[in-house]
Amino acid sequence: MHTSDTSLLSQAAPLALFWFLIMGALGVFFPYYGLYLRENIGLQGFQIGAIFATLPLVGFFVQPLWGIIADRSGLRIRVLVVLAGGTAAGYFLLGHMHAFFPVLLATALFAGFSRALIPMTVSVSLAVLQDSQHTFGVVRAFGTLGFFCLVIGFPWLLDVLPAATKPPPVLSSLPSEPTLGILFPLAAGLTVSATLAAFFLPAGGTVAVRALQGEWRQLLSNGP
Repeated sequence: MHTSDTSLLSQAAPLALFWFLIMGALGVFFPYYGLYLRENIGLQGFQIGAIFATLPLVGFFVQPLWGIIADRSGLRIRVLVVLAGGTAAGYFLLGHMHAFFPVLLATALFAGFSRALIPMTVSVSLAVLQDSQHTFGVVRAFGTLGFFCLVIGFPWLLDVLPAATKPPPVLSSLPSEPTLGILFPLAAGLTVSATLAAFFLPAGGTVAVRALQGEWRQLLSNGP
């Protein structure tokens, strides 16, 4: 194996693991979060809709903000670590909220980190793998694999866990999946593992390039 191939592998491996873990966490969270809010907490439909609408609403503001911080500082790996760590904390916090307004606020805080995590991961991946566009496709596919594995595997995990013996205080009967709340520590654990994997990513070179003030205006003259 050539030295360049070894270097590329050492860069691609932690990226592939990072993609697998963060997308695996999403595979646990998004398909089942609505079910948890309805059956395990007992929220109404409009409340669940408001909670899910909070995610893109907050993301609309925080994605450019985190992008500016990363581009102006050049500390994209550190920003990625902060976003992954904040997302993990958000998963954990959501698991301890059991009423509409606390869940809404916790979701907004969670979105402040999680909605910028995927765009920042794409940015870092393209910078790290700039010399091999094909490798980026392979690395990104590990994210799809992680999502698939956790979406398929999570229901099996619920089947093997012991069921709760009494319903939560807000409900009069047991929900269809009493142990569904395990999704939060599981998603948090996967994202914490991804945070650790991020420390093995290269922090120099193209990843550390700093944008100049006003450089974004060049986008206005770029047709594509």
